[in-house]
Amino acid sequence: MARNAMPSSNQGWFLVAIAALGLGVLSAHANAACSINQSAELKVTMKGMTPVISALVNGKEMKFALDTSSFYNIISGPAAATAGLHLMPAPAWVVGKNADGNSPLSVSAADDFVLSGMRVKNLEFLAGGNDSGSGTDGVLGLSLFHDYDMEYDLAHGVIRLMHAKGCGDAALAYWTTANQPYSMIDLSPAQPFVTGFAQLNGTQMRVLFDTGANASRISPQAAKQAGLTTNPSQLSDAGYSRGMGRPAVLTRLAPFSSFKVGDEEIRNPQLRVGDTRDGTDMLLGADFFVSHRIYVSNAQHKMYFTYNGGPVFSAAQ
Repeated sequence: MARNAMPSSNQGWFLVAIAALGLGVLSAHANAACSINQSAELKVTMKGMTPVISALVNGKEMKFALDTSSFYNIISGPAAATAGLHLMPAPAWVVGKNADGNSPLSVSAADDFVLSGMRVKNLEFLAGGNDSGSGTDGVLGLSLFHDYDMEYDLAHGVIRLMHAKGCGDAALAYWTTANQPYSMIDLSPAQPFVTGFAQLNGTQMRVLFDTGANASRISPQAAKQAGLTTNPSQLSDAGYSRGMGRPAVLTRLAPFSSFKVGDEEIRNPQLRVGDTRDGTDMLLGADFFVSHRIYVSNAQHKMYFTYNGGPVFSAAQ
């Protein structure tokens, strides 16, 4: 599925049971015993390029950014006070930063947490700072959803919590028709996050799928490995790329001949170049999520996705 790049534009939790919506055999590629069931549908509002979900914390309505690059749930200091959370010093083994990217961290637990009909008792948060950097009350990390497959349909304002049963290695892009193409990549089973590999100018890149990054970017070192010879300081300014609880990163816009992930290839993309996380060559951020429908299978360690249309990579400042 090759195409030209489009023009750039400016631990012990109790879950109250939810009646599962049986979706049956939803993929033309699934075997006869395969069923994919929806457990919950989370309503998402895109605030800029940040996916935001409303929840009740001890009865207080709050807004959280969904960050697939965070394992822990994080709540700001003021929001923790509003919810009546009792803060305690975080244990020494906790490594991280609070909601606004500063230290130190505290730890707390919400007696009652309700998210789209899903109730969690004694949900743990890391707490501190003023806000998440996006004007929200905190961050929801992947630890909250570890029992589910995740379907990201941000273009339609939803994230679905799914269970696939009896599917083996069957394809789980259930929304596709028999003739509709989809892509699939293998994910690293050793990571708590959604990580895999892609190719930039034919060079393999380790990719983190990160809803907490407002725009995708590639590290300067990886860009050089992919053949970029221009000094990043000589490239056009692409503004700052921001992530939850992390400093803003100045990025520069660079041309490449091709980017390929799964069977999807984008020719002549313009990509932001800027620092990424240690051990990661590239972040595929919220811009990638909005332009795709994505299903992440925990059992298969695979990700299925289809292209929605529009620009994949945002160059807007």
